[in-house]
Amino acid sequence: MTTLEWSSTRGADPATVSPAALPVLTGVLLGAAVSWLMHRVPTDDAFITLNYARQLGLHGNWGMVDRLESNTATSPLSVLLLGGLTAVLRNAPLALAVATTAQFAVAGYWLHGIAVRLGLGRWLFAPLALATLAVNPLLMSAYGLESQLALTLLIGAGWAVVTGRAGPAGVLAGLLVLTRPDLGPSALVVLAALPARRLRAAGAAVLVTVPWFAASWWFLGSAVPDTVVIKGPESWGGTSFWNSVPHYFSILPGPVALSVVPAVVGVVALPWWFRERLAWVWAGAALVHYVTMSLLHPGPFFWHSTFWLCGLGLVGSAAVARVLVSGRPVCGPVAALAGVYLLGTAWTGLNDGLPRDGFAPISFNWATPAQYEALAARLPAGTTVLSPGEIGTLAWFCECRVVDQFADRGRFTPLLEERLATAGPVTRTLLEANYARFERPGAVPLDLRIDTRLAPAGTPGGELTSLFTRSVRVVTVGSVPPGTP
Repeated sequence: MTTLEWSSTRGADPATVSPAALPVLTGVLLGAAVSWLMHRVPTDDAFITLNYARQLGLHGNWGMVDRLESNTATSPLSVLLLGGLTAVLRNAPLALAVATTAQFAVAGYWLHGIAVRLGLGRWLFAPLALATLAVNPLLMSAYGLESQLALTLLIGAGWAVVTGRAGPAGVLAGLLVLTRPDLGPSALVVLAALPARRLRAAGAAVLVTVPWFAASWWFLGSAVPDTVVIKGPESWGGTSFWNSVPHYFSILPGPVALSVVPAVVGVVALPWWFRERLAWVWAGAALVHYVTMSLLHPGPFFWHSTFWLCGLGLVGSAAVARVLVSGRPVCGPVAALAGVYLLGTAWTGLNDGLPRDGFAPISFNWATPAQYEALAARLPAGTTVLSPGEIGTLAWFCECRVVDQFADRGRFTPLLEERLATAGPVTRTLLEANYARFERPGAVPLDLRIDTRLAPAGTPGGELTSLFTRSVRVVTVGSVPPGTP
């Protein structure tokens, strides 16, 4: 029997399967701990998601601000999940904490099933993998974004493949696409890793994804989010997605290095794991996503790297678990190193004072959420204000309407027209099909605008400070003449 066949059949006797209560409880505790530590410092883009969840859950509006429809939510599934919870709980941050805790718990259940099937230690692998995810500074800093949801679905896909469940594998692959459309190629890896019934799985994936994209095209005017046009290829002084990790390491070496360690272990372990379908799913999906994003060439936003780094890190956790249950002489040193990493990473984060200086461990935002909250308090209620560049946190705290091309589709329209005018024939055809039902509204009138300028540290009036660049921004709030677009 080959290794691939063995990994799909061993441990099939239900009587031998131990309860998953401990891994699930571990997930609940770790998810709640991450939520508690990070709830005050989500990144600005996480506040964009929270704005969408609040609007959807409390007002039934697919948008960022009151009475304005937009379609810039990169993760439709995340908004639908958080919006639904917000409708019940009436509180978007609480909905986020509940969702994060539930995702860790579900991941614990699936990890336990993988451990039983592959002989990775029923009481070992799930807590080890969950703890590795929970203390990862990169993933922790992405709190509020779709990163944890994507990884939970990846774990579930691994469980479905190694247990031979084609239907669930297809559903989870489809949910990956709804979590982030650029995870489509990774979803194909999940389908390809199945030992059989791939067409059944593909059909399930289509049934999951097509209804949303059809509804988005019909009701929102575009099947894929407007961010495809707004963002596009982007580089920060020569740094894009493909080389973003070294760039972040050069500025925040401690948390970035700790984030990369599990992935390095996963890469080292791949020669011993390449015949396992679980490694095909996790490492394959991770590496394909890295290639996909490198070809798309988006900006070096740190959360884009959580999927591929943590996907490889899951392989690393599985490899460590396999060594520890093997009884080999290296078990002691490996256990010691794993313990040092987990405890050391957790201690480092706490010792740095999570959240660090009002920021997540890794952040490039212009200001802390507290600083944006103070700026929002200066803005008159009921006014419409042009964002200075970062919109999510300001829009969350302000009793006004903060707008830009992400919140006001009237400000997005000129960008779309410019893209259509400069695109090649294939891209233009795709864009025209995607926006065939887009009505191209006008921009809402402005009352105020916020401008910022970089200044040396200590400059009077420097209200906004950045952990990543150590820069200071001086803020100016000015009026806008009537009729200004």
